[in-house]
Amino acid sequence: MKVGQAQCPATGPGGAEPTAAPPRSLWLQSAAGQFASWVLALYLILLVFPPAPAALRPGADPGSMIGFNMAHADGMVMGRDLFWTYGPLTYLVSPDPVSGDKYLSLVFPLGIYLVWAGAFLLLMRRCRPRALALWAGVVLAALAILN
Repeated sequence: MKVGQAQCPATGPGGAEPTAAPPRSLWLQSAAGQFASWVLALYLILLVFPPAPAALRPGADPGSMIGFNMAHADGMVMGRDLFWTYGPLTYLVSPDPVSGDKYLSLVFPLGIYLVWAGAFLLLMRRCRPRALALWAGVVLAALAILN
């Protein structure tokens, strides 16, 4: 190499062109691989479908949730009559029949679920390393299931 001549990092010693690395996974790029990845994505979406609201049990946290549901049923306003870190939709986090809003307490988790499913499908569509999108979906589904 001559003085003042910079070597391009893309070339090897002596200016030789580097050999191309083989693609990591040709299977995920095939039609069968893409179909399998979409089936797995739909399975993950169905796996985290929110369960029906369960009855609240005795204890400190469930007791406070029952209290917030009763406060909502009595017309108390969060921020004026009550203060809690969950905010004005506290009664929707752990719905109970005493709150009087049985339909809203079903629509709230379904809305969050639909936002999650839409974001995951958008990630699957736009993320080119499909394996990365599937891995992110597995992690998000595990977090949703454990919650």
